[in-house]
Amino acid sequence: MRLGISGMSLSGTGISGAARSLALAGAVALGLAACSAPSDTPAKEEATPAEAAAPVETPAAPAEPLENPLEAGSQSAKDDMYCSALLILANDVPESELSPSEMGKQMKAQIQGGALFEASAAKLVAEGATTYEQTADVSDAWFAVVTKDLADQTLKFTEEDCSARAVALPKQTP
Repeated sequence: MRLGISGMSLSGTGISGAARSLALAGAVALGLAACSAPSDTPAKEEATPAEAAAPVETPAAPAEPLENPLEAGSQSAKDDMYCSALLILANDVPESELSPSEMGKQMKAQIQGGALFEASAAKLVAEGATTYEQTADVSDAWFAVVTKDLADQTLKFTEEDCSARAVALPKQTP
């Protein structure tokens, strides 16, 4: 499953319904927030027939896949992407197995993972290492690395280290 709004890709990661639901809900909320006008902005009037008949711009061709997505960007962007995957994958436990307080901790970690993904994607694009669309390929690659590292118990960072990286991100204002 690819989430087109944030570029985050969860395909082939084995992420349970809880993480997918959280990621999808966040992506939908971001998309709705981006598409909605502030309440003090007057509603846009309907297009005139001439405006409606105007040609629609064709979207640009999709970006080429990256040859080696794990090498894209600065070390900081790579570490944020790794931590994003770790926080999401390490906290992918079915809700039925968690107490309410454990669900809260899981949700917080997954939200931090999403914030780190967004920060990393922005860094990769700002550095000129990828297009925004290509960040999904980078995310897929790092999810595969972290999945293997979790299975092998050879993590590059602890969950606490990754959580601290997320907490240190600049605060977003609505």
